[in-house]
Amino acid sequence: MSTKYSLHIDYSFLEPFGEYWFWESHPSKDKATESLNAALALQEATNAVKKGTYQGRFADWQTAGAALASAIPGLDKLVDPEKLANSQVASKHLAEQVLGRIKALGVNPSNADRDFIMKTIPMLTNDPAAFTRLTNYVQSMSLRAVDAHNAAADRLHATKGLSPDLIGMNYRIEVPQEIAQQRNAIKLLLQKGTPQERKQLRDMGYLD
Repeated sequence: MSTKYSLHIDYSFLEPFGEYWFWESHPSKDKATESLNAALALQEATNAVKKGTYQGRFADWQTAGAALASAIPGLDKLVDPEKLANSQVASKHLAEQVLGRIKALGVNPSNADRDFIMKTIPMLTNDPAAFTRLTNYVQSMSLRAVDAHNAAADRLHATKGLSPDLIGMNYRIEVPQEIAQQRNAIKLLLQKGTPQERKQLRDMGYLD
């Protein structure tokens, strides 16, 4: 005869910190970490373009889909190869899956975001710059998710007095310096640059 044990964990020690800290911050950090990993992968894709890995437009939708799947973590599990083989539905299917992956990272695409993606993906097979515009855009959205998480973590620490030293955890996600500097420079130009500079950056797929 086996003996069953029940495990009771007393979470009362968390009460001074509020429910949000325990139940919301941890999942939020997981999402933000996933978003950062996506941003890093997209940066690698951008670097690959600069090195000439991708030459010109993609020859077909299978090739375009494979390139995007390698650039956006998790996209490969969403894309249906049979739909990519059908040129009539390939671009729409790929756009829907990219939007779905963005939502999974914790970002809620606006109508403008949806329009940009739905407009850019059909260009992958005829515009050599479309892939870079798309990766820039998705990377910007991924970093937005990290920014939103960090802002919430900062507010939490400030309003609840939750010093990372006290609780032994820091819920901020730190972006690598090179990417952070690049993003800050882009955000500054988008906010304070000339109209021509702002338009050029937005045409390249960058977001503030």
